[in-house]
Amino acid sequence: MSDDITARLQALEDRAEITQLVARYGPAVDDHAFDDLAELYTDDAVFDSIGGPIQGREAVIDYYRERGAVYGASYHYPHSVEIYFDGADDAHGVVCAHAELAVGGETPWVALRYHDTYRREGGAWRFYERAVKL
Repeated sequence: MSDDITARLQALEDRAEITQLVARYGPAVDDHAFDDLAELYTDDAVFDSIGGPIQGREAVIDYYRERGAVYGASYHYPHSVEIYFDGADDAHGVVCAHAELAVGGETPWVALRYHDTYRREGGAWRFYERAVKL
């Protein structure tokens, strides 16, 4: 019984940490806090959005730097987070979100679904793969 309670408690803690990871993403992108953003991704991360997949933490952060230069202010808001555990250190999920972007005097709103794969690396949950679906 105690092993079951320990496993359930660990799953709750992991779920809370992944939810916090998702919540930290928006402010890091919006504030152009690229060092903070880099901490959210694994070393071998994959980000798949406009232009196709990019692999490696440094390449992913370079992508954000380039895209960040295009937008004025931006605001990313996660709404719902589904998390499914694949193992003790691996999970996947879907985040429904929207973003408000300032581009050339306009403020388009974009509905997003992030199809995520999470991995525990260095004792912390991080994005291994984040694929943006519009």
